[in-house]
Amino acid sequence: MSDSKALSHLLSLPNEITVKIFGHTKPEDICSISLANRKFYKLFHDDYVWQLMCNTQYPTSRILEAQKDLDKDGTLGQLFSTIPESKAATSLRLLYPNTHLDAELSNNNALSTESNEMVWKILYKYISNPISYIAKERGITLLNFLDGLFVRGQKHWATEIGESAYGQIIHLYYVWWFDIKAVIKCVHPGTYDIVWRLKVDEGSYGLGGLNFKTQVIANSYDEALHTPERVVREINYVSSSWLFNDDQSKGIWIEYCLPYQIVVPEERVIDGEYIWYDIKCKIFDTDGFQRNGL
Repeated sequence: MSDSKALSHLLSLPNEITVKIFGHTKPEDICSISLANRKFYKLFHDDYVWQLMCNTQYPTSRILEAQKDLDKDGTLGQLFSTIPESKAATSLRLLYPNTHLDAELSNNNALSTESNEMVWKILYKYISNPISYIAKERGITLLNFLDGLFVRGQKHWATEIGESAYGQIIHLYYVWWFDIKAVIKCVHPGTYDIVWRLKVDEGSYGLGGLNFKTQVIANSYDEALHTPERVVREINYVSSSWLFNDDQSKGIWIEYCLPYQIVVPEERVIDGEYIWYDIKCKIFDTDGFQRNGL
């Protein structure tokens, strides 16, 4: 069917059916459709469409979890108000250009915009964001923990306010092993790059030869079934010993893209259960050598 015929068929449908179709559609496709006709443009700016997209594309437990996240101190607005230059961030900006909504969130606390008309759009934006914030998730062993044994009163890792565009950062002072974890939940099917955003201090040491692990996890998100998570893909990669040598003297933020891509499958029903996919990313090492300055 040609694009013009497909558009004609969509235009002939009642609005109630059109928004149901939109509920199963990706935002970039809806944007393309909405540019073709004013009727679709108006529907796209109806928050009910975004509510359908949330409820159709994500499990209820994930939506409730995201709603709780958005109720905490307007963190969503802070995270999205300034996004660093990267392929992922650029695509997000192109997909969600209305950053003034985020500014309203940070000023008035999450989900309390002046008009309160596009709450579900903001929620969908938050749930579908393919970025994990380490400083927010705090999935690091010995984070903010005072050693008191070897260097009295000094922390292994510390949460700090830094020059990162995301606000808070996690700063490494010294450890003998790495255990950093991040989870991106309910990722849509597709092929993805895994990019870590890092900054190496001048005078850092011991940062080569780290293990980077990426897993695709099948998860039913149904607490009543108690279905265990299942690893459907796993890739391990050990970085070179000179990985950060060139960047150490520059003292700038870099984006370290792992030399592989991860595939989230299209398959949604496994053994009769409807499932979603999480991506778990990890940096770890247990060789016992001291590391500093990341």
